[in-house]
Amino acid sequence: MAAILEADDLSFSVRSSALVRGASLSLEEGTTTIVVGPNGAGKSTLLKLLTGELSPLQGTVRMDGAALPQIPAWELACRRAVMVQNQRLAFPFSVYEVARLGLEGVGRAQPRARKGEIIAQALETAGVIGLAGRQYQTLSGGEQQRVQFARALCQLEAGRSVAQRQIPLPRRADRQPRPLSPALAARRSPHHRRAGRGRAGGAARPQSRRDLCRPAGGDA
Repeated sequence: MAAILEADDLSFSVRSSALVRGASLSLEEGTTTIVVGPNGAGKSTLLKLLTGELSPLQGTVRMDGAALPQIPAWELACRRAVMVQNQRLAFPFSVYEVARLGLEGVGRAQPRARKGEIIAQALETAGVIGLAGRQYQTLSGGEQQRVQFARALCQLEAGRSVAQRQIPLPRRADRQPRPLSPALAARRSPHHRRAGRGRAGGAARPQSRRDLCRPAGGDA
C-alpha cells in the first residue's frame, strides 16, 4: 500500500538547539502511528513539520508523492486536519459552535441542512452529542479534546465533497489576461483621463481650496 504521508531525513533547530534530527517515517492509509518519547524530545515539533506549520531546515515531507510546500493551503485543509495538544478559547462558544468551526473554511459553501448533518454526525462519533449545548469552557480537558476531534471530523468530511466552484483556485502564472474592449481601452487611456479633468465649456478645474472658495464674479 502506498504511503499517504512521507518524511525523509527531517531536521529542525532553534538557535543552537536541534529539536528534530534526521527523522524519517511513512504513514499508510488506515493505520495508526504513535510517536513516543520523553518531554522535550521533539514530538510536537515533528507534528508541526509533518503538517506544514513549520518548514524543515533539512529533508522533505510529501503527501501522496507531492512535496508539502507545493500543495495549496486550501487543498491541505481538505485532506488533513490537525488537533493540537492544548486548545484555548477566549470566547464562550458552545460545543456545537466549536465543532462547526471545522466547516468555516472548506465547508462554507455547504447547504445549511448538510452542515447540520455533518456536525451532528461528528459529535456523535466523538461521543459528545449530549454536550452540544454546553459551554466549551466548562468541559473537562478530555471532553474538550473530544470536541476538537469532532471539529477535525467536520473539516475532513467537508473536504471530501469540496468542488472547484466552492474554493477559488490560485491564478495560473501562464494565463494571459483577457484583452480590453476598444471602448474600455479608450476610457483607460491617458488622453481620456487628461480630457476628463476639465470642466464643460473648457473652463479650468480649480486646483486648490482657495480657488474653490473664490466667488464666481471676481477676486475674493
